[in-house]
Amino acid sequence: MNRIARFIVPLVLIAILLVGFVGWLFGSGRIDGSQADLIARRDTFVKAMQTVRAQRKDRPELDRRENVFVDRTLGGSIESVDSRLRERLYALGSAAGLSELTVSTTGTASSSRGTPARREFDRRGTQRALRDEIDFVEVGATVVGEGTLEQVLRMIGWLDADGWVKRLAQIQMNPNPDGSEIRLTLRLTTLFLPDRVAAELPGPGELDQARITALAGLNPFQIPAPPPPETPVTPAPDPIVVTPAPKPPEIRFPYDSWVLTGVAVGPDGPEAWLRNSSSKKRRTLRPGGSIGEAVLVRIDGDEAAFKLGEATFEVRIGRTLATRQDANQ
Repeated sequence: MNRIARFIVPLVLIAILLVGFVGWLFGSGRIDGSQADLIARRDTFVKAMQTVRAQRKDRPELDRRENVFVDRTLGGSIESVDSRLRERLYALGSAAGLSELTVSTTGTASSSRGTPARREFDRRGTQRALRDEIDFVEVGATVVGEGTLEQVLRMIGWLDADGWVKRLAQIQMNPNPDGSEIRLTLRLTTLFLPDRVAAELPGPGELDQARITALAGLNPFQIPAPPPPETPVTPAPDPIVVTPAPKPPEIRFPYDSWVLTGVAVGPDGPEAWLRNSSSKKRRTLRPGGSIGEAVLVRIDGDEAAFKLGEATFEVRIGRTLATRQDANQ
């Protein structure tokens, strides 16, 4: 019996160990594949926690950048933004001297833009409110008024320099027959974040009055007056004694009288428009054309480059050809 017991006891211990090992395999999920699922879920939770940690770290900078934008808005609701937008636009038009001034806004018909992260949230449960959250609201406006070219340019300049965020969609100028009065139509859009209000409303910007005055003095819409009729000149009698005529002084081309009034790209290519502020004559040049000894080389934005001798200079719109600035070759 002792010999049988010595043989059976090890077998029983081995059986117990095998049963325990198999049970451990089932419990740990290694046999039915549940362990791999648990590991995948754990990795998902770890990545989510790491993402949240990174977002918490970057949140102060995002809040700062958002506050900078909020400080350039006119309010945090449709009512406040609509009222202040009308007030700002009417004040700018009145200060510019425009008559027949009207200001209209889209008001309650403004467009709401949803969150760009809409796909990240579920349609049900607590995430539905985040999914339907409004990111920002657009409010449109239209300004119509009449005035001289200088008043119209002053209105546009002040509007562009004003500190609140805006997008100019259309600037339309319709002059009267003689060009002395212009009907201005402006269409623009501003936006705001719901319930986010700036600590202080944005203030006005600075206006380049010198440039506006220079451009207004060149009024391309105004028709120049016809030149006075020429008076016939009676020829003087021949002198008895003919004396040598003095050498005439060197005549220089009046570059300071020719002003660059505009540049454009037409069907035949780029063009530069010039106007003589004294004689009211007008010239249209294309690259290769010349005025005096100055040859038009190219057009770049609101500037035209001319070559005079070996030197190349650039002239901005509203400046004369005497205002020379060396261009980079």
